[in-house]
Amino acid sequence: MTSDAYARFLPAGYQTFLQPVSTTWQWRDTSVHIARARNSDAAVKVLAIHGAGGHSGALWPFAAFAATRGADVLFPDMPLYGRTVVANGGAVRYEDWVEMLCDLVVAERSGVAIRVP
Repeated sequence: MTSDAYARFLPAGYQTFLQPVSTTWQWRDTSVHIARARNSDAAVKVLAIHGAGGHSGALWPFAAFAATRGADVLFPDMPLYGRTVVANGGAVRYEDWVEMLCDLVVAERSGVAIRVP
């Protein structure tokens, strides 16, 4: 399901929102999909994280709400979910999620390029 499909369940005033830009970040043997709303002038960067069974598209309308208020927003699809591509899904553990997020924060802070497909 796309973020637009999930938005149907929101109150009418929240069903239209800023669409994300899809980017990809290579982490180990995983191609991590990241939905974004960039704002280089933002005083705040928001890293949104979904739980098991979720993905960025399901919760993007809420992330977009922060973006429309001036935040720089990124929302990765965690390994095994959404549009993130994992080489060996059976090997993914919770610790990988934690390590991926820590490495993503480091990459974001250092300005490592995230490519836009």
